[in-house]
Order: sequence, then C-alpha cells, then structure tokens
Amino acid sequence: MLKNSIHFVLQGKGGVGKSLVSAFLAQYFSNKDIGNVMSVDTDPVNATFSKYQSLNVAHVDIAEGTRINERRFDDIVERMAVTEGIWVVDNGAATFLPLTSYMADNSVFEVLAGAGKAVFVHSILTAGQGFKDTVNGLNQIAERVDENAKIVLWLNEFWGKVEIDGNPFTSTKLFKSIAPKLAGVVRIEQRNPDTTGVDVREMTEKHQTFADIQAGTDFGMFAKQRLKRVFDDVTTELDSVKWEG
Repeated sequence: MLKNSIHFVLQGKGGVGKSLVSAFLAQYFSNKDIGNVMSVDTDPVNATFSKYQSLNVAHVDIAEGTRINERRFDDIVERMAVTEGIWVVDNGAATFLPLTSYMADNSVFEVLAGAGKAVFVHSILTAGQGFKDTVNGLNQIAERVDENAKIVLWLNEFWGKVEIDGNPFTSTKLFKSIAPKLAGVVRIEQRNPDTTGVDVREMTEKHQTFADIQAGTDFGMFAKQRLKRVFDDVTTELDSVKWEG
C-alpha cells in the first residue's frame, strides 16, 4: 500500500516545519524507489515546499480570501484517487481550518481509501511558544481522522524537547488518547544549534535537498556530514512507521 499512498502534511500553526517535513517525505519515498512521487504545495502564503526545484513540486493555490476553493481541491483529490503513486501534499496554516472542515464534510479519507489509497495525515508538534498551538492543531486533526486514515506524529525538537511538565509527550494522556489513530511517531532530534541547527536553517533557506547538498559546493565537508546524519536518522524513524495495514 505504501507505493499507492497519500500523505497530507497538516498543522494550524505556521513556522513549525511543515515544508521541511514535506521535503523529508518526498526525498524518503523517492529514495525507496517504490513508485512515482508527486508533490503538491497548496500553501497560499508561504509556498516554501514548491521552491525545492529538485523535487518538482506543483504549486496549487486553493485559497479564496479566508475560504478555500473547494472545487479546486476537488480536482486535486480526484487526481490523487485515479493516479497511481505516492502523493505528498503540503498545506498552509492559513487554510488549515477550512481545509480540514472540507475534508470532513466531503469524506475525503473515505473516498481515497475506497479508491485503494493508503491515507496518512502528518502533523507536527514543537516545543516552546508554538507548543500549545500545535497541540490544538493535533487535537483537531485527531477529531477528524477516521478509520480510513492514520496519523503520523512528528516531534520537531528544533526548539527543544517536546514535553509536558518534564515528561515526554509520548507518555502523556493526550498521546495515549490518540495512539489508536497513529501509524507512528517520527522525531527530528534536537542537535547543537550552533552547528547542525545552522546547517539545517541554511539548507531550508536555500531549498536544497540532501542530495543537492552532497553533490554541491555550498556546504563544507563537516556540514555535509552533519546533514547526512540528520537525514539518515529521520530515514530510520520513518522506516519504523507502520505504513502497511
């Protein structure tokens, strides 16, 4: 089923790493060489994902003011339903609420599952000031995800460990309440902010893939090695996700 799957990256808080997660996913699936990977960026404000030239990301603006153009998103869903391969769809924070409502009202997960697709919703939690907002976004996603889809939870430790009262998020009541809907948890490990942190920021600002970096001259030997370790570690985390069944 992984070679015929849909991956929505959703979170109501901006600036938490949605485009980075989308780029990770597109590269991960491409490296698996299990099917054609098609990437779409629907963010109407910060279409960062679409700037990764090596990933050939299509930009489709679905926004109409504070609403979304539902027929435009209908077209995207219908294409995903009839096209074999792996889809990675990065959705902006600005359209999070209307888009998740549209998905629920139009039974998008059921339609895609009925077309033989494995459907995954990727949501991100961060520490620091964004923690409460990202938890709220995760709760809204968990309320809307039914038996036709699974959630992949990403813990982005760029701003620190994702914890509640000093306890790992994975040991909290909230985590346990959504656990039946999870396909897995992927941790983007906290690293030295003065070395790897700078490398990751420069990578995202340049919109380069890990393959671009290894083949290019923008990064030095040790920066390349640190970024290779980041991608290798995330790949290991993604390998542990229950993509099947």
